[in-house]
Amino acid sequence: MYSKCGRLEKALKIFEISGRRSVDHWNAMIGGLAVHGYGRLALHLFQEMGRRSLRPDDITFIKVLTFDKRKTYEE
Repeated sequence: MYSKCGRLEKALKIFEISGRRSVDHWNAMIGGLAVHGYGRLALHLFQEMGRRSLRPDDITFIKVLTFDKRKTYEE
């Protein structure tokens, strides 16, 4: 919810302290970052899913593909 509203700092804190994270949690965080222009961080989380042996679902791929590289604020 926080990531959809653009409160990414709060969302990241909650994400970090939460124990077990389902694919839905990862999708919400990746999607929120991607929508708000943090594509690199969204891709980093996507890669972290792989390192943790979490299998992305269709929604995960849609979220990753939604960010527009030209609108990435991190650069």
